[in-house]
Amino acid sequence: SNCIDDDLLTHVRRAIADTVPAVRFQIVTRLLPLYDKNIEALWSLLGTIVREEPRGGVLSGALYAVVNPLASRYRVEVIGLVRQLLSRTDLANNGGEAFEWGHRIATGLYIWQGDQEAFDLVRQRLDGDGFRPEYADDCLRDIRESLSFYSTVPKESDADIRRRAFEVEIGRASCRER
Repeated sequence: SNCIDDDLLTHVRRAIADTVPAVRFQIVTRLLPLYDKNIEALWSLLGTIVREEPRGGVLSGALYAVVNPLASRYRVEVIGLVRQLLSRTDLANNGGEAFEWGHRIATGLYIWQGDQEAFDLVRQRLDGDGFRPEYADDCLRDIRESLSFYSTVPKESDADIRRRAFEVEIGRASCRER
């Protein structure tokens, strides 16, 4: 039986619209259990949060605690959420921590899974007019592990992971020189 009923979802929807940011943060960071109970409801809630949540801290909590753990399995859905997030222009501090987490998730999808669509989201912040040093630094921090990555049992994909990490770093370095 499904322990996530319509009444509970109604209360969750009401709570993610609460006027107190701390309440919203507590709710959004605890949504991951919906993953195996009602995935459609989870994606719907995450879409609402990414579109409507006014606070970067609440958004970053949802990205860190819920979206990031689902990223490798649900790339299409996650890239859609990150794209929607990064298109927002109404958030304080140019998106702040929320944008940082969006970039970290997209960078990880590109480096570890070779997802070109994810890299296109990151590239917008590394190339040309969209260059933002703070995001480039975040990318660098996240690729350090992959630059020295090796599998316990070496795999052909190890070299690809390091190559993609170098591509991100080279892009970051060339933008810094501009």
